[in-house]
Amino acid sequence: MKVRILVVALIVSLGMNVGGILTLGYHLWQKHRAEQDHPGWPRSPSGLLRDRLDLSEEQIDKMYAMRESMVSETLPLREELSGKRKVLMSLLRKTEPDTTDLNLLITEISHLQAKLELHIFKNIQQTKKILTPRQQQQFLEFFEQGFHERGMHLGPPRGKFPGKKR
Repeated sequence: MKVRILVVALIVSLGMNVGGILTLGYHLWQKHRAEQDHPGWPRSPSGLLRDRLDLSEEQIDKMYAMRESMVSETLPLREELSGKRKVLMSLLRKTEPDTTDLNLLITEISHLQAKLELHIFKNIQQTKKILTPRQQQQFLEFFEQGFHERGMHLGPPRGKFPGKKR
C-alpha cells in the first residue's frame, strides 16, 4: 500500500514538474517572438502597443527611435533622481533627521521629477505627431488606462473632493 502511494505521488510530482517546465518554456518562447522585430519594445498589459494601435512599420521605427533617444537623454536626470532618493532613504533611517536637509532634498527631488515629466510629455507630444487621429486617441487611452492600473489616478480618489461631504 505504501509503495502504491509513493508511486502515485512520484507520478503526480513528475507531471507537475513537466508542466512547470513546459509553461516556462512557452513564456520564454513568446517573449522571444515578441521582441524579434524590435528588441526591448515595451509590452502593454493587453498585448503589444504596436498591435493595439495597428502601427505601420515606418511608425514603429520612428517610435522606437524616439523612445531610444528619450531614454538616453533622460538617463543623467534619472540617475540623479535615483541618487537623491537613496539619500532620502538614508534620512528615513535616522531617528531624528534634520528637517532642513529633508525639505531641501524633497524640493530637489520634486524639481528633478518635474524635469523628467516635462521630457516625457514632450516625447508623447512628438509621438502623437506620427500617429493618425484614431491612433492618437487609442494612444492616450492606453496611457490613461496605465495610470489607473498602477494606482496613479488623474483625479481625486473615487470621486472624493476636498471639503466635499458624502
